[in-house]
Amino acid sequence: MTTTPTAELARFVAELKYEDLPPGIRERVKDILLDTLASAIAGRHGEETKQIRALAASLGSSREATVIGEEPLSLAGATLLNGYLITAVTVCDVHRPTLCHTTPVVVAPALAIAEREGTSGRAFLTAIAAGLESTVRVGLGTKYPAFRARGWHSPGVIGPFGGAAAVGKLLRFDAERQRHAFGLAGSQSAGTFAQWGTPTIKFHQARGALSGLLAGLLANEGFTASGDHQPARARAVARSDARQDHRRARRTIEDGVRHARHAALERQVQGAAFDAVRHFGCAA
Repeated sequence: MTTTPTAELARFVAELKYEDLPPGIRERVKDILLDTLASAIAGRHGEETKQIRALAASLGSSREATVIGEEPLSLAGATLLNGYLITAVTVCDVHRPTLCHTTPVVVAPALAIAEREGTSGRAFLTAIAAGLESTVRVGLGTKYPAFRARGWHSPGVIGPFGGAAAVGKLLRFDAERQRHAFGLAGSQSAGTFAQWGTPTIKFHQARGALSGLLAGLLANEGFTASGDHQPARARAVARSDARQDHRRARRTIEDGVRHARHAALERQVQGAAFDAVRHFGCAA
């Protein structure tokens, strides 16, 4: 039986273990986290951070989740604000082939859930790797030039998938529940380059982080979604291009590194996508 791309990605996330991460990848994920924290600290001085902080504070009265360098907020509030802090001054990592800021949408929801669940460091690193990998793989699957030509902005569209993967990993989803989380993430995908030049373009990252959190939490309650979020035409294209994508995958990753703007991006593109070809590149 042919497995859908969504189900195959969900299986990859559910089965991923810390032991599957080569030592070099573990160190690279740690470096990405350090770079992300530094970006968030700088983001406290962003021009619109005060406005996002006010919005985040209104999303519930609990104070259960840490905000980087600030007072705790609710689970949703902390995820939204951390997502914005990481990207507020636009120094966070970018996956160049899809022009996607990946760390805000993955790290922010992962921090909130890991803190709540008392997650081990190993489980946290595995969740971050799974989230970055999912974001990149979904992004590459969009056939980015055509995606960009239609005006879509990657973080708000593909970002929720990465956040949902990280949350699902931390909550120990099986493949079926993770598949539902991806369906819920895709149902919240949004954001276009029409907002370029306004702070809303950065809000896409914060909202993508929150959408990933909501997708994971709702799936954890047993809420269900479509078995495959991709349209039928997209599935057909994905299947016909699977073998070609398998051959191109490593070259694409290398190209992303070659055009990286700073060192942490190099670690992310080669590190977080540690096993794309073997685990997912030709699955369908």
